[in-house]
Amino acid sequence: MPKWQRWVLAVLVTLIVGSLLVVIRYKGTLEPFELAHYDWTTSALSQKAQAEDVILVAISDQDLGQWDWPIPDAQLAQIVENLLGAGAAAIRVDIY
Repeated sequence: MPKWQRWVLAVLVTLIVGSLLVVIRYKGTLEPFELAHYDWTTSALSQKAQAEDVILVAISDQDLGQWDWPIPDAQLAQIVENLLGAGAAAIRVDIY
């Protein structure tokens, strides 16, 4: 087989396989495998000991029942001010 035919064959196979993967991923078929890989990677690379200088502050359903949803800006600002007053060097607010 001439060299140019091998290149054409390689390009065709790459296009076909790549197109199939894009279609399969677009339909969501690969999502369970991607999520399983993500879970495995994060657990395999995580540190076993808990960091002593990191604190997670969570808002529970009970808090939402008291403050309503969405949380008023004034209440969220008060929480951040309390954390800063306690000496927090960095604060991340993640609401989803």
